[in-house]
Amino acid sequence: MDAPRSPVENLALVREANHRFANHLAVIVSAVNRQISAIEHSGRDSLPRDEVRAMLADLASSVYSIANLNRLIAQDPLSHEVDLEELLRLTAQNTVRSFSLNRRMTLRTYFSGALLVQHDQARAILLIVMEILMNAIKYARPPGERVTIALDCQRRTDGDIMLNLSDNGCGLPEAFNIERDGGTGFKVIMMIARSLGTIEINSSEAGLSFRLQVRPRCAKLN
Repeated sequence: MDAPRSPVENLALVREANHRFANHLAVIVSAVNRQISAIEHSGRDSLPRDEVRAMLADLASSVYSIANLNRLIAQDPLSHEVDLEELLRLTAQNTVRSFSLNRRMTLRTYFSGALLVQHDQARAILLIVMEILMNAIKYARPPGERVTIALDCQRRTDGDIMLNLSDNGCGLPEAFNIERDGGTGFKVIMMIARSLGTIEINSSEAGLSFRLQVRPRCAKLN
């Protein structure tokens, strides 16, 4: 039987749990603020029902994704790592369900290797994947056309994690400059990706793809 934790250790665990919870709430607040900003920049006094529904589905997907992360952390509260495969699989599947896209979207996932990362890295990767998924859902194909999204995440022999997320859409407009022309979503993707490692974006008539390389940090000692 494990020795009981001291009051100091228990206090440290409570503080860590509160810190994680605050970070998760901050992600949800950020998602809400992005929708508020989108409404303000639209310049319209009212929005069509479909746009409002899409915004609410976006928020619901964000909340559910953070809930998944919190649930995985709660399964082993003493661990500083989380299984990225389970987190991303649940996130992708729920996003498709949230937008009721099962009939016009094909989601393909492939995972390989041990995909354990620290909690803050998992949260950052989750934000990137959610943004890319939302953009693909909204813009990859004209309304009514079927779209295929592929999520591939593998651990390389050097320890880095390679995440590829692509769609079979129309790609970015010609002469599109991500730094200059990209909206809030692109800015979020680029900012977070650069804090994790490197990101490569390729666009063509065959679709749009994002290739993220992450170097997982060593887990902290308990």
